[in-house]
Amino acid sequence: MPQPPRQRPCPCGSLRGEAAEWQIPAYAEARFSSARPARRPRDTRTVRVPHRRARWLGLALASSFALSGCSSPGGEPVSVTTPYAQVTPSTAPSGERPSAPATRKPAPNDLKKGRTTRSLKTGPVKVKVKYSLRNRVQEWSPGAAQPMTVTLTARSTRRTVKGQWVAGQKIYLSRVTAHLEISDATGHLDSPSPLVDRADVSPGFLVTSPTYYDQVFTLPPLPARATELTIDFRYEILLLQPLSSPRDYEKRTATDTLVISRP
Repeated sequence: MPQPPRQRPCPCGSLRGEAAEWQIPAYAEARFSSARPARRPRDTRTVRVPHRRARWLGLALASSFALSGCSSPGGEPVSVTTPYAQVTPSTAPSGERPSAPATRKPAPNDLKKGRTTRSLKTGPVKVKVKYSLRNRVQEWSPGAAQPMTVTLTARSTRRTVKGQWVAGQKIYLSRVTAHLEISDATGHLDSPSPLVDRADVSPGFLVTSPTYYDQVFTLPPLPARATELTIDFRYEILLLQPLSSPRDYEKRTATDTLVISRP
C-alpha cells in the first residue's frame, strides 16, 4: 500500500502551527536594522586658516555680509561707523614735492662796476673798446643826464695785400652811432634819438694802435620808472689799401651792445 509523500519541515516553524524562530544572518543585521545610526556631534572648534591672504579674504567676506545686512526695512542705507583709526596725511616723497617758485634772475648790468672792456673783430681788424661811467649806476638820480666815455683802438691782422708785405695798415674810425632803448618792469618804454659822432676830418679819426679814439657821450635823463637802458653801438671803420693811387679804403663795421640796469 503506497505511503503519502513525506512533508519537509518549514524553516519558519513546524506544520503544527508552532511559532518559528526567524534567524537573521549576522552580515544582514545592519542592513535590515530599522534603528538609524547616531549622529556625530558637530565640531564647534575654530578652523585655522594657515595662509595670511586667506585670512584677509575671510574677513573681507564677513564684513561685506555684515554691511549688506545693515539696511532699513524701506531699503534706505544705514550708515555704519568702522572702528578704524583716523588717517593722517603722509608726507609726499622727496621726488614728488612741488618745486619752489623760481627766483627771478637779476637783470644784466654790464656797467655794474662803472667800467668794462670789450674785444671786437670785423674782418682783419681787431678792435678794443673801453666804456666807463663818471657816476656809477647806483648813484644815478631820475631826470639827470649821465656822461659815459668811449675809448677805442684797433689793429690789423693782415700781413700781405695782393702778395705784398704790409707793415702796419692804417685804420680810421669814420663814425660812431649809439642807439638807445629804455625799458621798465612791463617792457619797452621809450627810444630816444641816437647819439652820433661823425669824424670831421677825412677819411676819419686815426685809431691804429697805439693811437686811440676817445669821446664822451651824454646819456639822456631816464624816467623814474625806468629800470633798464640798452645801448647798441655801431663803429664804422676804414682801412687804407696800400700801394693804391689815389687812395682806396676798405670799409668794415663792428657792433657792440651794453645793458645798464638800475637797482
